Amino acid sequence: MQIFQQLAGYSLGQADMIRRAMSKKKAKEVEKEREAFLRGDPERGITGCVKNGIPEDIAQSIYNRMDFCVTSTSSHPDMLVYGCIGPPFFAPALC
Repeated sequence: MQIFQQLAGYSLGQADMIRRAMSKKKAKEVEKEREAFLRGDPERGITGCVKNGIPEDIAQSIYNRMDFCVTSTSSHPDMLVYGCIGPPFFAPALC
C-alpha cells in the first residue's frame, strides 16, 4: 500500500483497494491500475510516479514485480510482494 501512496500519490483508501485486488489475485483489476500508477489519474486525484519524479522505466519495473506477485501460483501474495520488492531479508529466494 505504501508503494502506491508514496510513489504514485494514491490515497489510503485507493491503495487499500489495490491491496485487496492483489491479495485476491484479481489480475485484471491490478492491470487496470498500471496507467494510473505510472502517469496518474486526475479524476481520482492520483498524481502517478512519473509526475512524482520517478523515471518511467523504474516505475514500470516496480509495477511488473507487483504484477508478477499477483499472477504467481503462491497462496500468500503478501509474502511474495515482500520477497519481490521489499528488503532482501524478507524472502529473497521467491523472485
